[in-house]
Amino acid sequence: MAADAPDVRTLEVRGWLLRASEDLRAGRHDLTAVPPLVNDVALHAQQCTEKAMKALLVHREQAFRKTHNLTELGGAVARIEPSLAAPGSRQARPRGTRSRGSSTSCPRRRGRCR
Repeated sequence: MAADAPDVRTLEVRGWLLRASEDLRAGRHDLTAVPPLVNDVALHAQQCTEKAMKALLVHREQAFRKTHNLTELGGAVARIEPSLAAPGSRQARPRGTRSRGSSTSCPRRRGRCR
Protein backbone atom coordinates (compact mmCIF):
# COMPACT_ATOMS: atom_id res chain seq x y z
CA MET A 1 0.00 0.00 0.00
CA ALA A 2 1.33 3.45 -0.93
CA ALA A 3 2.09 5.98 1.79
CA ASP A 4 -0.80 8.19 0.59
CA ALA A 5 -3.34 5.36 0.53
CA PRO A 6 -6.06 5.60 3.18
CA ASP A 7 -6.09 2.95 5.88
CA VAL A 8 -8.91 0.43 6.31
CA ARG A 9 -10.64 2.48 9.02
CA THR A 10 -10.66 5.59 6.83
CA LEU A 11 -12.13 3.59 3.96
CA GLU A 12 -14.84 2.21 6.25
CA VAL A 13 -15.70 5.70 7.53
CA ARG A 14 -15.91 6.97 3.95
CA GLY A 15 -18.18 4.06 3.05
CA TRP A 16 -20.60 4.83 5.89
CA LEU A 17 -20.62 8.54 5.00
CA LEU A 18 -21.17 7.83 1.30
CA ARG A 19 -24.16 5.63 2.11
CA ALA A 20 -25.49 8.27 4.55
CA SER A 21 -25.14 10.89 1.83
CA GLU A 22 -27.08 8.70 -0.60
CA ASP A 23 -29.90 8.30 1.93
CA LEU A 24 -29.99 12.06 2.44
CA ARG A 25 -30.14 12.59 -1.31
CA ALA A 26 -32.92 10.01 -1.68
CA GLY A 27 -34.91 11.64 1.10
CA ARG A 28 -34.59 15.05 -0.52
CA HIS A 29 -35.71 13.58 -3.83
CA ASP A 30 -38.74 11.93 -2.20
CA LEU A 31 -39.79 15.35 -0.90
CA THR A 32 -40.13 16.59 -4.49
CA ALA A 33 -42.83 14.02 -5.32
CA VAL A 34 -46.40 15.28 -5.53
CA PRO A 35 -47.56 14.50 -2.95
CA PRO A 36 -44.27 14.07 -1.05
CA LEU A 37 -43.40 10.49 -0.11
CA VAL A 38 -43.21 11.29 3.60
CA ASN A 39 -42.88 7.69 4.79
CA ASP A 40 -39.92 7.18 2.49
CA VAL A 41 -38.42 10.51 3.62
CA ALA A 42 -38.66 9.35 7.25
CA LEU A 43 -37.02 6.03 6.38
CA HIS A 44 -34.16 7.73 4.55
CA ALA A 45 -33.69 10.21 7.41
CA GLN A 46 -33.44 7.32 9.89
CA GLN A 47 -31.00 5.47 7.64
CA CYS A 48 -28.87 8.59 7.08
CA THR A 49 -28.68 9.23 10.82
CA GLU A 50 -27.80 5.61 11.58
CA LYS A 51 -24.99 5.53 9.02
CA ALA A 52 -23.56 8.88 10.10
CA MET A 53 -23.43 7.71 13.72
CA LYS A 54 -21.75 4.48 12.67
CA ALA A 55 -19.18 6.50 10.69
CA LEU A 56 -18.34 8.52 13.82
CA LEU A 57 -18.08 5.39 15.96
CA VAL A 58 -15.73 3.75 13.44
CA HIS A 59 -13.68 6.96 13.20
CA ARG A 60 -13.32 7.07 16.98
CA GLU A 61 -12.52 3.32 17.07
CA GLN A 62 -15.61 2.44 19.11
CA ALA A 63 -17.04 -1.03 18.61
CA PHE A 64 -20.77 -1.39 18.09
CA ARG A 65 -23.01 -4.33 17.45
CA LYS A 66 -25.06 -4.79 14.30
CA THR A 67 -28.15 -2.71 15.05
CA HIS A 68 -30.56 -0.22 13.53
CA ASN A 69 -31.54 1.16 16.95
CA LEU A 70 -30.91 4.92 16.92
CA THR A 71 -31.30 5.18 20.69
CA GLU A 72 -28.56 2.61 21.22
CA LEU A 73 -26.26 4.18 18.62
CA GLY A 74 -27.02 7.66 19.95
CA GLY A 75 -26.06 6.57 23.44
CA ALA A 76 -22.73 5.24 22.14
CA VAL A 77 -22.11 8.48 20.27
CA ALA A 78 -23.03 10.60 23.32
CA ARG A 79 -20.57 8.69 25.50
CA ILE A 80 -17.67 9.59 23.22
CA GLU A 81 -18.93 13.03 22.20
CA PRO A 82 -21.25 14.49 24.87
CA SER A 83 -21.91 17.62 22.78
CA LEU A 84 -23.87 15.41 20.35
CA ALA A 85 -26.23 14.03 23.01
CA ALA A 86 -29.90 14.73 22.46
CA PRO A 87 -31.10 17.68 24.56
CA GLY A 88 -32.48 16.41 27.84
CA SER A 89 -31.02 12.94 27.43
CA ARG A 90 -29.29 11.26 30.32
CA GLN A 91 -26.06 11.17 28.31
CA ALA A 92 -26.13 14.97 28.09
CA ARG A 93 -25.69 15.41 31.84
CA PRO A 94 -23.05 14.15 34.23
CA ARG A 95 -24.23 11.27 36.37
CA GLY A 96 -26.13 12.36 39.46
CA THR A 97 -27.22 15.76 38.14
CA ARG A 98 -30.67 16.95 37.20
CA SER A 99 -31.89 18.92 34.22
CA ARG A 100 -33.23 22.42 34.76
CA GLY A 101 -36.89 23.06 34.15
CA SER A 102 -38.02 19.45 34.15
CA SER A 103 -41.21 18.99 36.14
CA THR A 104 -39.87 15.72 37.53
CA SER A 105 -36.58 17.16 38.72
CA CYS A 106 -37.50 20.72 39.67
CA PRO A 107 -38.36 21.17 43.34
CA ARG A 108 -41.64 23.07 43.65
CA ARG A 109 -41.81 25.96 46.06
CA ARG A 110 -44.68 28.43 45.96
CA GLY A 111 -45.68 27.01 42.56
CA ARG A 112 -42.45 27.94 40.82
CA CYS A 113 -39.12 26.33 40.10
CA ARG A 114 -36.16 27.86 41.83
